Amino acid sequence: MTTFFLPLGVKSKWEDNELRYLLRSLETNFTDEFKVVIYAQKKPDWLINVECLEIPRYYPDNALRLNRGVKAYENYFDTLNKLKTFVYSESCDGGFVYIYDDILLIKKIDAWGILNYPQNVFNDKHFIHNLSSKHGRTINTAFNTSGSKYNFETHLPKYYYAENMRTMFEKYPFDKLNIPYAIATTYFGLYLFQATLPPLQEKNDYKAGFEGFSGRVGVYPQDIIEQINEAVEGKTWVNYNDVGLWWNTEKYNGFLLQDWIKNKFPNKSKFEI
Repeated sequence: MTTFFLPLGVKSKWEDNELRYLLRSLETNFTDEFKVVIYAQKKPDWLINVECLEIPRYYPDNALRLNRGVKAYENYFDTLNKLKTFVYSESCDGGFVYIYDDILLIKKIDAWGILNYPQNVFNDKHFIHNLSSKHGRTINTAFNTSGSKYNFETHLPKYYYAENMRTMFEKYPFDKLNIPYAIATTYFGLYLFQATLPPLQEKNDYKAGFEGFSGRVGVYPQDIIEQINEAVEGKTWVNYNDVGLWWNTEKYNGFLLQDWIKNKFPNKSKFEI
């Protein structure tokens, strides 16, 4: 059985519909037996048939002191804490797939269809060590922690081993940091030993991303429905961020990606009341 683990943040602007449609997509397209484990501050009222643990939001005292009382990286620390709690729990039986809520499985796959190697954004010729965005700074911390030459933050589901994850947390305690480390880049920098890895290319059969504008690898324009349909053709996963989810233009009266998602998965899953 495949275990999907998802750390859920605070209630989203879209009323946690990201999670609703992820679960619909898994039930529709994941062909092997699976279970879903969710750690959340508050369980959504409509959610059933998953293992859900309510866990308080987390921010380490040391980081709060170093950041002068500002919770600058609360989502990142909270996610790390949920993940650490999970890998030390009885719910974690060895290996698991860490997945996000703002992602959709749009093609039939079994457990082997989840890549057993993590695609990356930069190869060693593009090793970037001074990313300046908030998430970029967590990747910088990951580079420093693991010595990785690859950025594995591709917003895609990845398979992890609990034993390795526990060793990572013990060797590199995140509660001692003022800027936390990005999980995938740290983990695979420590535990992946291939000399070369396949970078995520613009032309790929694995993901189509929507962030309101294109320009980054695997991210596509979404101003008209034809652009979305063309981008997802032949892909396995769709992912998006809040900008892409709430993107609208004069060419469409509403939020095009939201309507596309609703039309793609219109039926309730067993995970909804």
